[in-house]
Amino acid sequence: MDFETIEVSRSCSAIMSSNVVAKKDDPRAFTIPCTIGMLQFAKVLCDLGASINLMPSAIFMQLGLGKPKPTTMRLLMADHSIKHPIGILYHIFVKEDKSILLADFVILDCEIDVEVPIILGRPFMGNKKSLVDVEISCVGESLSVILLNYDGEEIQDYDEVMAALSGLNSYSTTH
Repeated sequence: MDFETIEVSRSCSAIMSSNVVAKKDDPRAFTIPCTIGMLQFAKVLCDLGASINLMPSAIFMQLGLGKPKPTTMRLLMADHSIKHPIGILYHIFVKEDKSILLADFVILDCEIDVEVPIILGRPFMGNKKSLVDVEISCVGESLSVILLNYDGEEIQDYDEVMAALSGLNSYSTTH
């Protein structure tokens, strides 16, 4: 390989001294407000590094969402301890702003973090129809698209949920 020495002129110097774009913080985790059932959460942690959606058992009990399905799953926590979840709760509606998404939650008997009581991981953020925009830290989705693509038989209390959603001005029974 041949190498050349390039002399930097004054005009190049002026260009190189222009403002450099600031590096953004790591968007791996951020918080959003959301509602699950009748409980409103000012902040839930959206962690793109988490492989599950996690809900403490005390919040699960407050929501009264039925009985979770038993699981043999084991969780390796950040402190390297191993926890045994109570079970998994499937097809739970999570309302974020004007969007409603379905999420499955692993229920764990643990203390509630007052700041961020619930963790939403990649399964929530990776919903194939959801849009994650970490620049403005929000999740957006079309309600009609969600409802048209899920079988009502798989969702607990589907008819009651549809009746409740009809008052949100974003749900239509016409297809």
